[in-house]
Amino acid sequence: SYGIQAAAHSFFDKDAKNLKLHEAALLAGLPAAPTAYNPYTNLEKAKARQEQVLTQMEAEGYITHDQHMAATKAPLNIRPRVEWTSDFSDAHTVLMRLTPGLSLGESRK
Repeated sequence: SYGIQAAAHSFFDKDAKNLKLHEAALLAGLPAAPTAYNPYTNLEKAKARQEQVLTQMEAEGYITHDQHMAATKAPLNIRPRVEWTSDFSDAHTVLMRLTPGLSLGESRK
């Protein structure tokens, strides 16, 4: 995912403007190391990074201690991961369904 809006949809299936504090903090931590903090592949590291973001937000006065604690305890209802494939047969099936009348080996001009 690229950008906060795309990440909000990828991980939480919602617009960025509708993210709750705990969700936004998780996404805010991703740019530091997107692969290392990816919640699909390493939820523990993602949550540890989320905690760092929340701690910094509290230290700088953006949130209260109570908000920090509530966000830390809030469940991360991460959307199930969507697996994409580059398999030709799958791509061909999609193309055939989207283009009625097209046969294998034929092109539309």
